[in-house]
Amino acid sequence: MPVLTGLALCCRKNKMEWRKSSYTSAEPSAKRTCTFHADGNDTRRPCASECPHCSRKEKQETAAVAASASEAIARESDPELTQWIDKWTTQDLRQQQEKDPDLKQLLSWKESGERPDWEHVKGISSALKLYWALYSEIVLHEGVLYRQLDLSCKPVATHQVLTPVQLRRDLFTFLHHHRTGGHLGIKKTLARLRRRFWWPGQRTDIERWCKYCETCQFRKMSSGSSRSPLQQEIASAPFERIAIDILTFPVATDNGNTCVLVVCDYYTKWTNGYALPDHRASTVADVLVTEVFLQFGTTNVSSL
Repeated sequence: MPVLTGLALCCRKNKMEWRKSSYTSAEPSAKRTCTFHADGNDTRRPCASECPHCSRKEKQETAAVAASASEAIARESDPELTQWIDKWTTQDLRQQQEKDPDLKQLLSWKESGERPDWEHVKGISSALKLYWALYSEIVLHEGVLYRQLDLSCKPVATHQVLTPVQLRRDLFTFLHHHRTGGHLGIKKTLARLRRRFWWPGQRTDIERWCKYCETCQFRKMSSGSSRSPLQQEIASAPFERIAIDILTFPVATDNGNTCVLVVCDYYTKWTNGYALPDHRASTVADVLVTEVFLQFGTTNVSSL
């Protein structure tokens, strides 16, 4: 827009003069055009911080960087799967399966393509019997044994590596103790493990290892009561179990005794009291040995 710079007035004729805004750049104007390049190649910010054009450009660039970072994260593969592949190749898994006696026998069955009759597998281990029962679900791919599961909730079949004995604890340690494992519980650890691996008695092993994890015992609170249930122990013979208690009096007797040691047999309900000058451990132990154990014999359990 041209800027009005002069106005000549007369009573008969009016005359207007104007100049372009480029000649008046020194004058302050809120509508001055931003000098930032529209193509975005120039990263300089020549205008003031309150310039709406530069502020809008910075917001657009920030949003573009955030979007590109989100796309890069979404394109990344699962870190667990990548670590499995980097640690054990197909050849490594094949060698480890050959070291397991049960999997070695199963490999020979699959390579020959013949499933033996039940008469030939009666005397084998329970794990190999389970492999024999799941023979149709087990496939041999690139020399490695997998368990193929056709789940209705997944369009593609799930393949689980038949894990040999020597690798099972390593898998649990990685998924449970590793810094990305998080010391999860039994159900979550088992679910993560079953995505890629399987072996007979898998749930039992995971439950045992999770219960014996020292970190979980120190830091995790139990969901139930930590108290053990009360149980009644019944005595089956005289002096098999005795109860001991100390009765204290505020005033001493003429003989200087202030306590009475009360001993009761659980089986016969026999009860006797022994005067004590004090209730120190040495005094109580001396009376028990000389007055009870030397006369009636030692007991299996003593309840205080």
